[in-house]
Amino acid sequence: MRRASVWIPAILVIAVFVWLEVRRAPAVFTDAGVLFIDPDDYMRLHRARAILEGGTWHIEEMPDIDWPRGGRLHWTSPMDWLLVGAARGIGTLSAEFDRLDFAAAWLPVGLGVIYLSVVMWLLARSVGPWPALLVGLFAAVSPALHRPFALGHPDHHCLLELLYSVAALVCLPRRDESGARHPPSRRAVVCGGAAMGLAVWVAPQSMAAWLAILCGATWATLSGPPEERAVWALRRFDWSLAVLAVVLLGFGVENGPNIGAVSADRISLLHVALAALAMLLPLGPSASFPKRADQQSRRGAAVPAGAWEGRPPAMPRSLGGWVLFGAAALALVVWVAARHRSIFFTVGREEFFRWSEHIVELQPLWTRAGGRVSLAQMHLHLGLLPYALPVALWIFLRGPSLPAGPRVMLALLAAGFTALAIVQRRWLDHAILGLAPVIVIAAWELAGRMLMARNADAPGRRLLLAGVICLALLSPATGFALSPPPAQAHPLDLRSALVAARIREYEAKRPSPPDRRGILCDDAEGSMLLYRTRLPVVAAPYHRTVDGIVEAARFYAERDDEAAREQLARLRVRYVVVPFRPHEQLMNFERIAFKDLRSYDPPVESIDAIGMKHQELRYRPEITRTMAYRLAMEPNARPAGLECIAVIKEGAQTPDGYSGLVYVVPEAAAASAPADD
Repeated sequence: MRRASVWIPAILVIAVFVWLEVRRAPAVFTDAGVLFIDPDDYMRLHRARAILEGGTWHIEEMPDIDWPRGGRLHWTSPMDWLLVGAARGIGTLSAEFDRLDFAAAWLPVGLGVIYLSVVMWLLARSVGPWPALLVGLFAAVSPALHRPFALGHPDHHCLLELLYSVAALVCLPRRDESGARHPPSRRAVVCGGAAMGLAVWVAPQSMAAWLAILCGATWATLSGPPEERAVWALRRFDWSLAVLAVVLLGFGVENGPNIGAVSADRISLLHVALAALAMLLPLGPSASFPKRADQQSRRGAAVPAGAWEGRPPAMPRSLGGWVLFGAAALALVVWVAARHRSIFFTVGREEFFRWSEHIVELQPLWTRAGGRVSLAQMHLHLGLLPYALPVALWIFLRGPSLPAGPRVMLALLAAGFTALAIVQRRWLDHAILGLAPVIVIAAWELAGRMLMARNADAPGRRLLLAGVICLALLSPATGFALSPPPAQAHPLDLRSALVAARIREYEAKRPSPPDRRGILCDDAEGSMLLYRTRLPVVAAPYHRTVDGIVEAARFYAERDDEAAREQLARLRVRYVVVPFRPHEQLMNFERIAFKDLRSYDPPVESIDAIGMKHQELRYRPEITRTMAYRLAMEPNARPAGLECIAVIKEGAQTPDGYSGLVYVVPEAAAASAPADD
């Protein structure tokens, strides 16, 4: 087969992905600067800017969030360093936008191109070029892929997806021109293990992918010819050792001398223990290498079937191995049970659960309201794939395309991440890595059987039939991915940019005193205002800073002027920002701060055609006494102790149509104002 016949379609697949993202450019590169998709993006840039400006190379405590206490996020350094490197590289290409903003906006798209290239290349070596191209196209038009690799979304998930693809797919065997199957080389699996370890360093949720790959590699030592089992025994050892080495490195960098640091949401001793435990996981009955065969296998060369005898060296054996592994696993379980409060302290608080009820990414892909349940959101993001996955897994696991171990690995990635995504939509970012190969390879094998039954099997016909099957299963989601993007940024982003500009303008004339610099705002706006104003914020949308979220919610729901003033003084707040759509947000604030609704009767809920929940709000008269209502609706009759410095026209039912937007604490302003002002 000519190389051009493969490379040209591969380039076209990548072009489709890039085109779908470039369409969003007008909503990202705006007159108000670069507007990113998610609050996390701005917090990432805030951390990267601190490194770029020479203050540090590694972010530990962040005094500017959860003000005035400060906080420490669950994030780690690799993504910060990647953003800094991008700013110093491609950031210099922009003369119109800030170099960090420009580089960060394009970074996920660039990583998406690399991701698709890696996936198609590694799959082409293992299952052939045409199924690999179909997997690439399948992924390129899937909404799930455009979440982590979206233009203007430089969160760590784009890095995670690339690392997962390397960690998993380098474990696939490769075929030569004769069709003979060769094991992955030692160099390849060490590279994959290092990628997996780095992914755990970036985010401990990567342990889900780690477990799937580990199970697949272990299964490979239990099935297949003895020579293949022995190769996989060594490869699993090399892979696990590389994972452990990088996890240890990350643990040292992030925790320094505190070697006893333990938490579930950030790389810690817990994850080191799990990676070490994997080294003790027993292997199946397999053969060991003579020295010559071992050297051949480590280079990835085929090993003669007659060169295998005995058991793999330096591996847990038989009953003794299982006893050792079981004892270590039991000790780890007992240790976690004894320290569960400290390990899960960041997600065990009641306030966290009340706040998380309102975070879209933490909700399932089904919607329940008014006695109805809708799966429309699942169909928009995953199409019909969840329904087809059981049949696809049955075909895939019984097919000849891959050895048993890699088949189990991809099946676990597909089933595990799909199930997690349905239960909690943030896992959608990772669903496509296993789902695309499983669905496409199953469709490819099914198409081959159907055409062979008619004596009409040919690569072109098989590709067309498999493509039609995949398109039919993905069609509801494909329409969602291909739909026209918004012509401009979200109103909340434009509003927050306006707020930041007004605060900067006011700060230029009346700088905040050092002891009163904070901004009190809804947590959804906190990250952007911190990045754009360089002033600390009380609330930011992170589970480790839930105290600040509760403080902001309590202020907006407060009805007593004196209590509100005391709270602003205690929090050292200079600016107060009226929340976006405060008549709706107040309901969330009351639930977060007080557990119950105080200014509303229970809303009437319904579900629209795309599965989104709508609420018909029913107000109580007491709502007019809350800070949120008074700041929004009565800017000219503001609560005592606040001065309105910006209003906005957002459809409020006020006499002039304007509602309050930004307030300043006048005592702080007077203390720092020039004498003749």
